[in-house]
Amino acid sequence: MLNNKTNISPSPKKFKVEDVDLTPNFTGLSQLATISINQVINISIKVSKVEEPTQVLAKTKTLTKQDCIVNDATGATRIVLWEANVNKLEVGSSYRIMDVRVKEYSRQKYISLTPESIIEAISDIGEVQTAPTLLNVDEISPNIIEGEIVSLNYTEYYLCPICNTKMVQVSSLISQCDKCQSKSRLSLNKKYRIAKVQIKQDSNTIISVTLFNNTLQELVDLNMTKESIEETLLMRTDPIKVTVNSNNIFVAVDN
Repeated sequence: MLNNKTNISPSPKKFKVEDVDLTPNFTGLSQLATISINQVINISIKVSKVEEPTQVLAKTKTLTKQDCIVNDATGATRIVLWEANVNKLEVGSSYRIMDVRVKEYSRQKYISLTPESIIEAISDIGEVQTAPTLLNVDEISPNIIEGEIVSLNYTEYYLCPICNTKMVQVSSLISQCDKCQSKSRLSLNKKYRIAKVQIKQDSNTIISVTLFNNTLQELVDLNMTKESIEETLLMRTDPIKVTVNSNNIFVAVDN
């Protein structure tokens, strides 16, 4: 125990000190499906919708909550603000939100803020994914879509581990972030894939739905080239049957 008589002097022995990387990691919204419930993550998002605050009864007290829709380069999700954080998000603005918790309701993952969550306004994160709106999935009972794939738009990209923005491949080995200009080895970055698929049902209704890595791998081998993945999906002759959520995003492949 130190006191006013304690004498502190430099040690003659040199110690090796390793630098600790304190840069926070950010999670893409498309990864929510693979993340455990109640896990705490960091996100970098843009707000696309803000609902009016409501009062809810939680155990023995009434709390104020607010539902919002947020997007990033990989997808979209619902986020719930509580109490002091209500009305802190604005439509069209971008934010870095630290220490949010992954939740699940009716088999759909979403994000909830906690008392420890930190909201930081940032510059525009750029292009984000938006949910297709060709047809409301609630009109399809019970959120099952079955039909033939008639067209698709398939893209592949990497995300910056620092600011969660899309990265550009500048050489065969290196990628660079358009926003923060940081560079990293391509082999260390996770490749993200998005397939916006149009499915034609027996009624001749065409519905646009979206697949991300976790569901796309149930239909094709992700180790194939971009061209081979597109060809495999488009040349599929048997009908595809899938379950989707309220944003027309694939939840599960049923065949």
